Amino acid sequence: MTQRIPPEVAAQVARLFVDEVEAVFGSALRAARGDRAEAEDLVQKAFQAAAEAWATIVDYPPARKRAWLRRVAINKAIDDYRPGRRVQPAAHPEDPTSEAPSAEHIALTRMQADRCLKVISEMPEMRSKVAYLKFHELWTNREIAAELGISPGTVGKHVSDARVDLKKALPEMAFTDNPDGEEAS
Repeated sequence: MTQRIPPEVAAQVARLFVDEVEAVFGSALRAARGDRAEAEDLVQKAFQAAAEAWATIVDYPPARKRAWLRRVAINKAIDDYRPGRRVQPAAHPEDPTSEAPSAEHIALTRMQADRCLKVISEMPEMRSKVAYLKFHELWTNREIAAELGISPGTVGKHVSDARVDLKKALPEMAFTDNPDGEEAS
């Protein structure tokens, strides 16, 4: 059950929505595996959670609010996929033959993600922070630069170096050179 949101909080969250909806939707769409309707639901749940937690997040800087909203949307997607919560397997609307990933696939993916996070945690401090925000939190180079107080070009260099480190440490894994199409600077 949701709580009643005071009008002044609703107005502030509405302004936040205008500023952050595109970034949150991008994360939600990836978490929903391309299902736009599910992504829209996740965005709505994330902003509802923001309204309910407004006293906690009101003083966060914009980049931290964005990260908080993205994390909530992703966590809501994970909650929806937990056993007993999902009504039917996830299927891409344009591909009715697609099936939800197997438990084995999910377990292997999580193991690979854990191995990547371990490698990231062993990188030099700034590279580790940049890599974590880029690959785990799905921030853009500009968002990372603003949050860490460094130039977008420096972020791009750290991202590039982190990819090299990951490829060396985990040669059996496939890493794309620029998975989100974003410029390095």
